[in-house]
Order: sequence, then C-alpha cells, then structure tokens
Amino acid sequence: MIKIVNLNKRYNNKVFMKDINTKISSGEITLLCGRNGAGKSTLMKCISGLINYSGEIQIDSHNNKSIISKRKLGYIPETPEIYEDLTVWDHIEFNARIYKIDDWKSKAEKLCKDFNLLAHKDKLGTELSKGMLQKTNIIMTLIHNPDTLLIDEPFVGLDPQSIDQLKKYMLMYKNHHKTLIVSTHILDSMNLIWDRAIILGEGQILSDIRYEELNSRQLSEYFLELTDGSKGIDKNE
Repeated sequence: MIKIVNLNKRYNNKVFMKDINTKISSGEITLLCGRNGAGKSTLMKCISGLINYSGEIQIDSHNNKSIISKRKLGYIPETPEIYEDLTVWDHIEFNARIYKIDDWKSKAEKLCKDFNLLAHKDKLGTELSKGMLQKTNIIMTLIHNPDTLLIDEPFVGLDPQSIDQLKKYMLMYKNHHKTLIVSTHILDSMNLIWDRAIILGEGQILSDIRYEELNSRQLSEYFLELTDGSKGIDKNE
C-alpha cells in the first residue's frame, strides 16, 4: 500500500503538486491520468523518492526514501536510462546484483524471452531501437519482482506482442496482491484491466473513481468531460 499525506511540490515559487492526500491499495491496478502538465510524472517521481517535496509518503508503512521501501519499489520511467557501452544483459545483471537476486540468470532469460529480447541480449545500448530500450528498461525493473510497481507511459515504443506481455505481468502482479500505479495518456489501452483511476489537473486530484462506478462508460469519455478546459502546470511532463 502507498499512503500520501499533504503532498506539496514547489519549484521556483511554482506549485507542481498541491495538497495530495490518498491511499493506493495493493491488489489493484490504479491509473494515474491527466493532461500534459497535470502532474503525473511529478507525482511518480515524488513517490519513487527521486525529487524533494513537502508532506509524507509511505510504502507499506515505511518512509518512501528508506532502504526498506527502495527494496520494495520498482519504477519504469517514460524515458529509459541506458548506458551506451553496456549490453542488454549487462544492464539486467547490474540490477539483479544490486538487489542480490538468487538465480537471476534464469529469471533474466525468461523475461528476455517473454519480451522477445533474448536474441538481442548482447547488443550495446547504442545499438538498441526505441522499443528495445523500453523492453530493457522493463526487464531491469521486473528482475527483482518488486512489491510496488510504478509505470510511466508503459506502452510507448512497444510492439503489440510486448504490450500484451506487459499487461499479463501487470495482471499477475495484481493477482499476487502487489501495488501498481500506471500513468498513461492512452486510456483505452488499459480497458478491462484497471480497477481505479486518479485523475489529476493542475497538480490536484480532480477525481478518484473505480471501474464499476463508470457503469460501462469509457474512461476516456469520462476523462474528457472532466478535464475539458483544464490546463496543466508541470511543463516537464
């Protein structure tokens, strides 16, 4: 579970997040929605402890910047951070050894096979396509089987087979009672698998709605009605 209390984020006197209070339950897929600049990526970075903020964030009752929380957390950013002179396999091994994963090679091979990357595991970062970079990023995160998973724009650059495979992993994590937050603009891509949607606007929560509350309406339709005319404030998103 993730608990957020009185979260505020300012930079150069600009408000990026304002009075965010919420709890994200385990065993569910929670969508984080909003227009460009609504604060989605900023909130993800706050939860992952990558940027400073005021307020409190807990992951399973531990401060999100603690070592215990870091071990539980997996974060897949929108833009992959890859070393140009390391291979795909090098990147996976690096993360596996950081988290002291037993039998990491067999786990890495399965993930690479699932995401059709096994034949490319010896390619350097400079040789990877956008989709391969994203898949490497995903595998690096999933290798330690995190209890809490944050995914920012997960489907950008992925082929249909890899999108389907990532959804299967999301559902598997959900069924294992893990905590998932997925930020995406492509709302229809998450149809039928999400449980709850938090919609942001100008760094605040505009709506917090569950799948069944839409009564068979499309989330994208509800989102457009709710955010019509709203403007974002996070220009880095």
